Amino acid sequence: MQLAQRRPLEEAVYFGFALCSLYRIDPTALGGLRQRDEHLPSNSKCVIADNPLTTVKRIENFLDTAKGNLGCKKARSALKFVRDGSRSPMESALAITLGLPRIRGGFGLGVGQMNHAVRIFNGTDWAGERRYVTRYPDISIAHTDSSGRKNTVGIDYDGHAFHSTASALARDARRRNEIAPIRGFTHLSINAQEATDFIAFCRFADQARRALGIRSLDRCPRNNPTVADLEKRDAIERKQLDLWRKLICQSDFRRIE
Repeated sequence: MQLAQRRPLEEAVYFGFALCSLYRIDPTALGGLRQRDEHLPSNSKCVIADNPLTTVKRIENFLDTAKGNLGCKKARSALKFVRDGSRSPMESALAITLGLPRIRGGFGLGVGQMNHAVRIFNGTDWAGERRYVTRYPDISIAHTDSSGRKNTVGIDYDGHAFHSTASALARDARRRNEIAPIRGFTHLSINAQEATDFIAFCRFADQARRALGIRSLDRCPRNNPTVADLEKRDAIERKQLDLWRKLICQSDFRRIE
């Protein structure tokens, strides 16, 4: 509530993701992050590191008791876009940038679920029993198109720290192949180079939009657009560029965390 009082909405949303995340900053760990549910050796024993600081539900319950306080209304507005379970700052940044409405600088795809379990049929064993594996895409976004068909896009961020070795590349390829046959489910991955190139990122967002069956969000008429139409489109694109710079790139704001 205090963060929402002092910060723009998109920054309050980002900090909400961090508060409800499964990671914590640890300069001694690979990539500078440690998972809160990771088992760590301690005196020859395995212990769970810690738990998420809070959850969306707990914040919501607190705001119910804080009605009328400064920042409460804005915190509720931000909380609509916050999700539990992010495992890295970049996952949070991608979910927010892709999910926020265009009027707020996002790409309007809807904020999906973070690291949501997907159960996948994986053939049968020697006795004819069906086998399943469970995968956890970083971001899962669902949308029901105009025909009533539900489409889901699973997005994975392939950061350099955890996805550059030969074994990691093989694991990622196996993961893509397992998810590929699921009907109505499209798996996309994005790496750091693509995410930090705005033109490439816009193409990626458009691929996700088409996979979800969302109609084109560009409301500028193709034939004979007016000056007002062009100004409106340019204003939205500037907001998207500003949000992308703030969240996806290593901006001064991101360094706060």
